[in-house]
Amino acid sequence: MCFIWCIFRVVTICKQLFVLQSSSHSGAECSQFTGWALAHKDKASEVTYNPDDPPSAYSNPSVHARINMYTEAGRQVHGPDWDPSAHDLDGELIMKVGGGKKHGRYFIGEGTLDTASTPTLSQIRARTTTVACPYAQGYPWQSSEYRNLR
Repeated sequence: MCFIWCIFRVVTICKQLFVLQSSSHSGAECSQFTGWALAHKDKASEVTYNPDDPPSAYSNPSVHARINMYTEAGRQVHGPDWDPSAHDLDGELIMKVGGGKKHGRYFIGEGTLDTASTPTLSQIRARTTTVACPYAQGYPWQSSEYRNLR
């Protein structure tokens, strides 16, 4: 029972952070991706998302690696001019990049993705014959970018 309450609480906090991040931009809406990235910034005073921020700008260096991996995969799928901060999170892309839900959690965007419309990795693989994402094979932490964080 306590475990279920803890998960509910984490999801609620993530949703509240997303709403707070949106309201801190002078009332302007920000995308799910931007809200998630800002919620993982190290300092609360920084309220802007900059794709050139170093890993030290985030609360955990793995957040920076995850953002870069998601952005790179998105550009391979949607084109080289694709900007993740201009769009909501792509659940299917997140599932491909993250290799599914690891330990019940999404690669990025936990608490902001619509779980009802996000397909499982087995559903994606069942309808896909080719791999459009380099991270879909194996686990993301097997990539050289992820190993260099250790």
